[in-house]
Amino acid sequence: MFTLTSQMSSVLLVAACTQIIALLGFLFVPPHSLLRTFAVAVIVILVRQCLAANEDFEIGELFRLYMCGYVLYANEYLVLETVSVPASLSTSKRLLGGLRLLFSPRMHVPPKAVPRFDPKNPSYVPTRKRFFCLQVWKIGWMATAYYCVFHRYSLQVSIAEFAHPREHLFRRLPEVDGHEAIIRIYMAFKEHFRNYVLISLIHSTASLIGVFLFKDEPADWRPLYGNIEDAYTVRRYYSHFWHRVMRTAYVSNAKFVLFRILGVPSTGVTARLLLTITALAISGTVHSVAASTSWRCATLRPLWYYLSIGGAILIEDMVQHGYWKLKTLLPRVVLTPVANETRTASTQPSQHATGKYLTHTDHSPKVAIGVDKTSSKWRYVGYLWVMAFECWAIPRTIYPQMTCQWVDRWLALNPGTTFEQLVNE
Repeated sequence: MFTLTSQMSSVLLVAACTQIIALLGFLFVPPHSLLRTFAVAVIVILVRQCLAANEDFEIGELFRLYMCGYVLYANEYLVLETVSVPASLSTSKRLLGGLRLLFSPRMHVPPKAVPRFDPKNPSYVPTRKRFFCLQVWKIGWMATAYYCVFHRYSLQVSIAEFAHPREHLFRRLPEVDGHEAIIRIYMAFKEHFRNYVLISLIHSTASLIGVFLFKDEPADWRPLYGNIEDAYTVRRYYSHFWHRVMRTAYVSNAKFVLFRILGVPSTGVTARLLLTITALAISGTVHSVAASTSWRCATLRPLWYYLSIGGAILIEDMVQHGYWKLKTLLPRVVLTPVANETRTASTQPSQHATGKYLTHTDHSPKVAIGVDKTSSKWRYVGYLWVMAFECWAIPRTIYPQMTCQWVDRWLALNPGTTFEQLVNE
């Protein structure tokens, strides 16, 4: 049962202070004032204090992630984008505008990049009654699914299943049996499903509060996640399906590091690829910092995971680049591995191979010429590729963390016992 201890109260108080500082910056500090930089520095110090006081994870890892991500948003809104509330508004409207800035992480996300209520009818927006029923239904089934998967029918896995060197796959591929493969698939599914359900529950609950308490429009609370059918590459999994709550914070800070600090040219394929990798590196750093406590090891594994995503995207881009190069040399109709597209070499400009498809984004233009069975088969190949990547990358990330966490806690409670005795039990 959750109890609000004095330690939790102090952590929440420090977290509230970071929000108040950002709110004051939106309302009263001029856009280009150095006080905004000072405010971000104070927020960084307070967030560090907040994380240090919450090392036991009693409030939760999502809270730690939120606080780390909040530093990036504070820097984006206060310093990089210099967002402010117009002084011409009344006091109440200025305060409401400032609060909206605090809790509108998708404010700078292009509308086309935000998932629709109905993908088949992009202009559809539910009525308030329909919206209420939809969110209540989502909360109900997700809470039930979370209880069943993680409590009632959770898979009981021995600690030996995570022991070194089981986090490795390719170097010991002949040794991997069906049992270990099932464990890998289950752990990959569990990690993504846990984040999907918890973040969706928070979003659905907040959307009900926003629409029915603060009189927001249902259109202001569009879904967090896209269509899973679009996730047939690793890039599209994170750009089309996965939530984009932190997208603008990662990209804005990555642009600041690359283009303003390092002086990298901001145009071209290389710049876009470096931007993707830098944004993923920032995301991995945030997750690693959130996971860093005095009793956890392997805290750099999240950073490795997000860098491996960048590596997978690079491989996908190279494959598509090679395919388009080959396609331009063939004087006949060739089916592209990008689903739902069929083109001819005579009508397809060669620059697509180095631009449009190599650096595909949420709002890049696409021309759907036709749909056929071959493109659907390429999608299925893509689904298998994404699942194989996650079943390789996630165990490499979480197995060392889980083993360290379990072993250290168990040995602390049972002094004089060795790890071998623990595994044999």
